[in-house]
Amino acid sequence: GLSTASIDGAIASLQQESPKNTFAEYQDSAEQLWREGLSGISARFHEPAYDTIFATALYHTMMAPNLYEDANGRYKGVGGSIQQADDFDRYTVFSLWDTFRAAHSLFLFTQPNRIEDFYRSMLAFYDESGSLPVWALSGHETHTMTGYHAVPVLAEGILKGYIKDEKRIRKAYEAMKKSAMQDIRGTDFYREYEYIPHDKDGWSVTKTLEYAYDDWCIAQVAAMLGE
Repeated sequence: GLSTASIDGAIASLQQESPKNTFAEYQDSAEQLWREGLSGISARFHEPAYDTIFATALYHTMMAPNLYEDANGRYKGVGGSIQQADDFDRYTVFSLWDTFRAAHSLFLFTQPNRIEDFYRSMLAFYDESGSLPVWALSGHETHTMTGYHAVPVLAEGILKGYIKDEKRIRKAYEAMKKSAMQDIRGTDFYREYEYIPHDKDGWSVTKTLEYAYDDWCIAQVAAMLGE
């Protein structure tokens, strides 16, 4: 049984998630869960091996994000504080540089029941840390890779109507702006010069490109809100 919050949470998770008695029962349960998970897209191929390749690729898209809270809804948040997720499931492992371009758009079709929880997990991270996640791992920020790509993920959710609550939309917009206005990872140079000079900061080209795209996404949300 696992919990980042407490021993009681680990015991509760063990009791809730381990009701079966034999390995074969767990094997059958896991197979059924994966069949359900992989049923989001139905496809047929001329070449027999391609269906295996396709299913394997779809499987890989479902390795993360990971559920982070225990059976009591508690988890260790940013900075080690114990947090409670009362009315949503808290996820972590948002490798956003890897996933913002395509995986999160794909999730709208393959994991629609988890989409709102993904968005709310990013906003919970903002509540705990003061900025949206860049590359969140086990409830903490790694600052791996470039960009602040929670922005396009949330912007897509807002502009396509997956985030409907007006207060949550406003909160996401404020979080986007605050994440963009930090003086870290070359963002100060980006705002000063409108690009990042290569002698001022590393990875200057990719940072300039990705910050420009992320800020364009913020602008689309701003336009929708009349800001």
